[in-house]
Amino acid sequence: MSYHALPMAVADARKLLGGMTQVRTTEAAALTRAALDERHEKLKRLPLIDAGRAWTLAAHLLLPKGSKIALLGCGEGAVAYALAVLRPDMRILATDTDRRLLNRARALYHLHNLHFSIGVGAEALVPPFAPGALNAVVLDGALHRAYSAARYNTAAPKQALTNAVDLLHDGGFLLVQDHVAPREGFVLLDLADIPSPADAKPEQLLDADFLVWFSEHARPERGLGCSGFFLEELAPPERGRCLFRLPHKWAAEFLIRRSMGPQARSQNMALEYAALTAADLRDTLSSLGLRLAYSAPQWEPGGSMPGEEPPVRLFTEEGQALSLPPVGGFVAVAQKLPERGSLRITERRTAPGKPQQVTIRAMRNERTGALVDIASRGVEEAQAILPYHLDAETGQLSVWLHDGLARGIVNAAPRRGASIDDRRWSGHMVEAPSFPLEVMEAAEKTDSPTQALCTANLLMAPDGEAVLTKGPLVYPAPDQIEERTQTWFLAVNPPPRPVQPRGALATPGKFHARGPLRAFDAQGVLDAISVGLVPNAQLEIQLLALFALLGLPVESRTRGSLVLHVTEVTGRKGLREWLDAKEEKGDRFIGTAGTAGTLRAVHSLFVEEGRTEGGVAGLASQDLDFVVPEGGRTLNTAIVLPLTQNAKGVVHAMAEVEHLPVPQRFEGNARVLCLPSFNLPEDIATPEAARTYVAERMGVLPDMVVDLGAPYHTHAGLTPQRVFPMAVATPPAMQKGQDTIFIALPEIPLFWSQMRSQHTMVIMAQAYRRLPDAIRLEFARQGMEMRATAQEDITPYLPTLGLPRSIPALPEVQVAPPPQPANTLKAGPWADAEAEWPEEEKRPAAGGHNSDCPETPRP
Repeated sequence: MSYHALPMAVADARKLLGGMTQVRTTEAAALTRAALDERHEKLKRLPLIDAGRAWTLAAHLLLPKGSKIALLGCGEGAVAYALAVLRPDMRILATDTDRRLLNRARALYHLHNLHFSIGVGAEALVPPFAPGALNAVVLDGALHRAYSAARYNTAAPKQALTNAVDLLHDGGFLLVQDHVAPREGFVLLDLADIPSPADAKPEQLLDADFLVWFSEHARPERGLGCSGFFLEELAPPERGRCLFRLPHKWAAEFLIRRSMGPQARSQNMALEYAALTAADLRDTLSSLGLRLAYSAPQWEPGGSMPGEEPPVRLFTEEGQALSLPPVGGFVAVAQKLPERGSLRITERRTAPGKPQQVTIRAMRNERTGALVDIASRGVEEAQAILPYHLDAETGQLSVWLHDGLARGIVNAAPRRGASIDDRRWSGHMVEAPSFPLEVMEAAEKTDSPTQALCTANLLMAPDGEAVLTKGPLVYPAPDQIEERTQTWFLAVNPPPRPVQPRGALATPGKFHARGPLRAFDAQGVLDAISVGLVPNAQLEIQLLALFALLGLPVESRTRGSLVLHVTEVTGRKGLREWLDAKEEKGDRFIGTAGTAGTLRAVHSLFVEEGRTEGGVAGLASQDLDFVVPEGGRTLNTAIVLPLTQNAKGVVHAMAEVEHLPVPQRFEGNARVLCLPSFNLPEDIATPEAARTYVAERMGVLPDMVVDLGAPYHTHAGLTPQRVFPMAVATPPAMQKGQDTIFIALPEIPLFWSQMRSQHTMVIMAQAYRRLPDAIRLEFARQGMEMRATAQEDITPYLPTLGLPRSIPALPEVQVAPPPQPANTLKAGPWADAEAEWPEEEKRPAAGGHNSDCPETPRP
């Protein structure tokens, strides 16, 4: 079979980007930027921590326009207000039981899509809510408040979850963001022995002294002398340190309060943050008949204070090191399903017989003699089609993706390597529809390839005369997976309902989860990818390329910083050298008999479970083949982007030219631009440990390594392997190597689409999106000048697809303090604490939910 792309790209691109389409995209870009500017102005009045918390909540909710979202326990309303600003096309219904706080919120925050009402009970449920009235319910900290209000009874947060589920209609989502309790038992907490001032107040106490004070004042009992918890000071392990023995739960409570800062940590001592364990929370949600689509600890900095070395250490009583608790909390996204809805897909057991869908063969590097295995599922070139629609009135870009596509391989039984970040999925994924190459070849033989493909396979109508436009070509894993994906973009007319494409590669088989194509907000999907809800690097590449093609900016939110070494980049190979070398040909890899022992094919039975008669039972089963690493390698790999900065302040990325078998198989050229990668050993069990390991391998300090985006699956249809993207500040000594390429980050869009490797493309894009906007604009101007001077030695290499301009999703600096309420609390239509909910919220329609509540996608 020949490997080629359909010869439509040039003519189709001219049609797509010409005439009225170009006008629409230009207007849409202006609308998008105007909306972002307006959003920034509204959010500047809030503390960045509240705006950031609302952004995180919004990123975990992929909902249709017009959705009704209840935020239970809104406090002073800052997060609810920010959520309403971030989602102007949805209604935010915020509740709280504290009338004083609620009145203040009503006086401070006024938006057309934000409504406040008094709540009942610790979880602030509102009686006017009819059962099945909502598309989503958000419990942001509500569980630990219910737990504390019920005098530390774990039944209270479980009842809060039950009550919240009753408010959802089928297909609705429950989003929980809260802290979780650790395992039972005692631990050892090692702190710096730095004395506090003699007359220090509680908020001024340093770590060791605050822990002692906290152990005496936690869980106050109104003067009965029953407050506090067990704390025992032991002999310190070394000079300048303190060692304490205490329950693991209270060590977590201390570290959570410590992360809040000096002023907040000593307030409200009756409040406890660690209520349910992660296992209890997951089990409770599953017992309620919910699909636990995603759950994960929020591993964020916060357990350490700058300047301490080491800041805090946690050990078992036997002296084994423990990871610090995720002080960022825990997030769970669960979907309410009807009877026999698909809850989860997991590997049940190995199946008899040999793998039939996956083959592994060895390739020999003729220059080095090394053997490597490559795996194939019989799909050599997948044709991904990304249908989209650009709203001319709002500038919003919508895309149609598989929703809830069965990808049980991500839930394969644990083999080598722990779940480093404890992220879990139900086995239902979001991804672009893809078809075999034969489908595209058949369409090409007709008079109208685009129309033929839409009629026979996509089942969507193109927008006017729109035609397929070529997007990026990507290798998911050029070192081990014999497959590549060619992406195509198509403007479509929005279909009235979800569609099930024909002849797609990802077919549900025997599983009930059909994965129909539904409309998603494209920016919302990028946000979901950034927080880990959608662990799909290829989809991120496709969406970024679409934004760039249409000239639309993307929103980015980055956390964490990296101090770069300033050095002179000498003798660098750059864009020109790599492009010239990329054209070199040569059959470096030759097929050989047998396998190399680097990959192993597995044949297993996967079971789909669903809710049946009040319990959970199997709905369907199916044999699936997948591959796992062998030869002592685990399922976890860190891929690292080394960064340095020259004397002029320009950040450079360092990459290596490697020779890999899969690109040679397709293109006759084995040279690929790659980044350093490290397979993470089995004893690496936390993100912090992974960063420390990478730092050791790179010869730098741990604080010189940062995460660069959320982890993702290499290929969810073929392997459970996960990639952890990181960036590292490299010292000058590392800037050596004959095949090292130095790339100024603002230059990345010039040849991003030619990198081909999924890992390199997505990590380079993450780094580029973190650049200050002024630097990007300056290099864009220089790039235009370079094109204008017609440098013929580089112009032929310049791609038609690059990276879109990136704009901060949130204002980076708050310029004004939160406004004070007016003299009277009767300042707005929702000022009265006893105000009734709007009448339309009270009228449940047939079927148990409001008729004006948009249908949340059902499985």
